[in-house]
Amino acid sequence: MKRALLAIGYGLILLGLIACTQQDGISLHGEVNQPEISLPDEIEQAEISLPDGATAKLGAGGIKEVAYSPRGEYLAVATSIGVELRQGDTYELVRTLGAYASIVNSVAFSPDGEMIASTSNGHTINLWSVETGDLMRTLTGHTSFIDSVAFSPDGTTLASGSGDKTIKLWDVATGDLVRTLTGHTSSVRSVAFSPDGITLASGSWDETIKLWDVPTGRLMTTLRGHTSWVQCIAFSPDGKTLASGSWDETIKLWDVATASPSGELIRTLSDQMGVVYSVAFSPDGTTLVSAVGESAIKLWDVETGELDRAITANGFIVSVAFSPDGTTLASGAEEDVIKLWDAETGELQRTITGYTSQITSVAFSPDGAMLASGSEDKTIKLWDVGIGELVHTLTGHTSRITSVAFSPDGAMLASGSGDKTIKLWDVATGDLVRTLTGHREAVRSVAFSPDGITLASGSSFDTIKLWDVKTGELLNTLSGHGDDVICVAFSPDGAMLASGSGDKTIKLWDVETGELLNTLSGHGDDVICVAFSLDGAMLASGYGAMLASGSGDKTIKLWDMSTGSFFPMTILSGHTDWISSVAFSPDGMILASGSGDKTIKLWDVATGDLVRTLTGHTSSVRSVAFSPDGITLASGSMDGTILLWDVSDEESTSLPKRGIRLVLEAQGVEEMTVKQRDDTLNRVVAILRNRVDQYGMANAEIKRMGTDRVLVNFPGTKDPTQVRMLIGQTAMLQFHKVIEEGTSSNSDLLPSSSAQEVLYNRDGIPYIVDTEPLLTGAALTDALVRTFQSMQNTGSVYNGIKSREDNPDTPQSMENADSLYIAMTFNQEGAQQFVETLRKLKGDNPDTPQNEGDLLAVVLDNVIYSALRITQSIKDAAAKGWRNVQSTTAISGKFTKEEATRIAIVLRTGALPVAVKVVEEKWN
Repeated sequence: MKRALLAIGYGLILLGLIACTQQDGISLHGEVNQPEISLPDEIEQAEISLPDGATAKLGAGGIKEVAYSPRGEYLAVATSIGVELRQGDTYELVRTLGAYASIVNSVAFSPDGEMIASTSNGHTINLWSVETGDLMRTLTGHTSFIDSVAFSPDGTTLASGSGDKTIKLWDVATGDLVRTLTGHTSSVRSVAFSPDGITLASGSWDETIKLWDVPTGRLMTTLRGHTSWVQCIAFSPDGKTLASGSWDETIKLWDVATASPSGELIRTLSDQMGVVYSVAFSPDGTTLVSAVGESAIKLWDVETGELDRAITANGFIVSVAFSPDGTTLASGAEEDVIKLWDAETGELQRTITGYTSQITSVAFSPDGAMLASGSEDKTIKLWDVGIGELVHTLTGHTSRITSVAFSPDGAMLASGSGDKTIKLWDVATGDLVRTLTGHREAVRSVAFSPDGITLASGSSFDTIKLWDVKTGELLNTLSGHGDDVICVAFSPDGAMLASGSGDKTIKLWDVETGELLNTLSGHGDDVICVAFSLDGAMLASGYGAMLASGSGDKTIKLWDMSTGSFFPMTILSGHTDWISSVAFSPDGMILASGSGDKTIKLWDVATGDLVRTLTGHTSSVRSVAFSPDGITLASGSMDGTILLWDVSDEESTSLPKRGIRLVLEAQGVEEMTVKQRDDTLNRVVAILRNRVDQYGMANAEIKRMGTDRVLVNFPGTKDPTQVRMLIGQTAMLQFHKVIEEGTSSNSDLLPSSSAQEVLYNRDGIPYIVDTEPLLTGAALTDALVRTFQSMQNTGSVYNGIKSREDNPDTPQSMENADSLYIAMTFNQEGAQQFVETLRKLKGDNPDTPQNEGDLLAVVLDNVIYSALRITQSIKDAAAKGWRNVQSTTAISGKFTKEEATRIAIVLRTGALPVAVKVVEEKWN
């Protein structure tokens, strides 16, 4: 029976893995002799997470649980992509918490209603601010999925139950783990505090419920009686009764009224006819509601145990919750709708849809920061790709969205719809700019010309229209297809338009004149998608049936546009259903295709070989799009989700190695205002751009990602070490007075006061220096790589050093005339500061060798690169004024040419306003 029920409910619940790892914290063992429950293999091995290769999931997601806030102001909905927070009266969406690949299993409001706890498939608990939506804290420690969370009545403690067989108690204020409760022999599926907060109940798939003393963590008793997995538990409002629901299709009511509860079974409610996924008491404690996955919502009289009424809800009901006033009952269903019921009459009051609505089209903005998705629910959504947040929902179409496209400058979005119109939207504000009308049937596809001046639209009435984007004026109508125009695409130079049709042909049009240039034939079914490679030399087209049967040969054809021979150059076969979408990678080397067979395939354009198949969608893939950097592929599906795939992994995709991709995280920006953070990130991008340009990497892509990250993509880079150093260095240049110099890396130097610190040079030799720098590099105007040969040839004096003969303190490495150093030049203010610095330091006296001059350490990002000896000659130069020291200091050392060049660049381009940390590094 368990195995049969599993087949029905597999998609409804998150299945916990059994783990045997010792938990952190205080381990309190209950009964240790209980037999291990042997679960079916499909449960033991199931980990519900992102598909292999996918980095994020966007969309509406499936419903896992619903919960009202204590005063009823909000309804929280746990979904497969985050927590939806809705108004408790209008049920309008307020915001989505943690939307970005977070499968949320459980949600709970704190007693004051100011905080939400949510659990994810990543073994973590997130605490969110209800007012702002900010993530306040993340709790880690479980080693498997967390299936349930509950706040104590006073809000100080949070309990969590997990697939790792443990319950953990957390201090809400600090996030610290208080203790770990062990004793269950299988996944803990539900936890609940008694109203007085003294008792914690836990229900498990080991078929038992355990009652724990919260102050001590002591196991008080184990309740047995269920003959299958315990799925849900709930205390009555007076704390005297505990209800438990199970896979054995029963609900049991237990007496837990005494200080040391015996857990006597009061009665069994067995008219279930299905697995009990959720139970909840009405606020007055007289009614118990149960979610019976296979059939209905059932309401029971608690005193008599009689079934009061059953509500047929047409689908798997996975969660139920009473509103705080007891008048409304909310249910979440596997069919991905929320329904609101009159708790007294059982009448349906409202249905909230919008979950798992089919995604019909996806498109990246030109800078890759935003993703647009069109849906069957008549809306367009704009997503921030960096953080996964929904930026805007665009409403106004009266039928499904068929196509979305960004203008080349990213300022505008065009959408085509079954309502026969095209709408142009302001991306920044989400406002509707204008509506284009004139098609007599559904608009199937839209595309901007590369210059952004013209918009093309294809219609079910076999026509293509060209529009002036600025004015909305209709420029031309192209006719010639014998069936619906399903797709359109401009060539990269904008001179040609390709259109695919239900007449099984592709037509090529002269955009300026509207003349038909050629017709490409060869497909055996509707041509659903066309895309040009960026160099315009190749055209890819895919086709297949528009029906579920998917008739046709399900192939992609590649046409060579450079030869003038309009016959397929390559035919790509491998999909088992219709081809819905094709997209070239920005470099034209890879073609992605989406299909009705629920997969995305990546193809090597040069050879026609299949590189990789991406699986994870549960329904037809309708649209695919590459990010501008070619690193990410977005896919939209009829399963209502958008998946973001990392297609830069060389090992998994066999794509040619073309460079390195770094994601940098700005440190210390969390406390900044939005404006300060924006200014800081913009400065980081500008400085990094200046660095890479000067380093000769003009093709590098540098842009912001979300609120605190910067993406840096280096095509063709062969030395990642130099790249990391060039990008990762803050370049905070400082000059410190040296108090004591170590003789080797084993020297044990200790500062004599808090005004001193120990820094190390690149060989690990320690130096005691004054903590306060005498000078910084803020006033540098230039930093150039020089050789000692050039210094000798020009007679330049850097720190009084011309050669080893002039100064015996010159390092041995400088004896080679080809040795490199970095010559630094200050502006007037910096030079004046340098003069003041030199006046504070002691110079050497050639007549008294033991009277050595002070050392001035040149420190870059807390590493000593040089310890310069202050000579009398440099002090004499300083005494003559700032111009004499404006170019009189250098950083020397055992530099390679690449290293010296990099250091000089980061010095002259200036220090980053904050430190940055490399949090992601991948070849692409």
